[in-house]
Amino acid sequence: MSQPKVRIYRDCDLVYAAEARCPCGAGMAYVRGGTDEPGGGRYWDCADILTGRAVDSGKPGSVMHTGRAPFVFYEIKSEGQPSACGLTTRPAGSKPALRARIWDKVCDVRNAVTETVEAIWDRE
Repeated sequence: MSQPKVRIYRDCDLVYAAEARCPCGAGMAYVRGGTDEPGGGRYWDCADILTGRAVDSGKPGSVMHTGRAPFVFYEIKSEGQPSACGLTTRPAGSKPALRARIWDKVCDVRNAVTETVEAIWDRE
């Protein structure tokens, strides 16, 4: 029996988690806009599986990966959420999402304002 064909995505097709990682060490991610699977495929999965970087089970170098984490059952912070402050599990060298870079700047400004307010309060 043949294995079903699995679509391989590029890093730019994925939204990465801010901090959550698969046991293999890769970041968790989901396909921007959902997949073409029945039901839309709205779930978190290991980015190495989604991008085809994972070694097939049973082959040398294969490791354990997490199962899919459907949105309805799991709450994982994505790199684009304001409270992530620019954190991402995106691999080094892959272009981060513009939204994540913008929020990184927003968080820098917020932190600077907080430090200034705290300094003013400490003087009084």
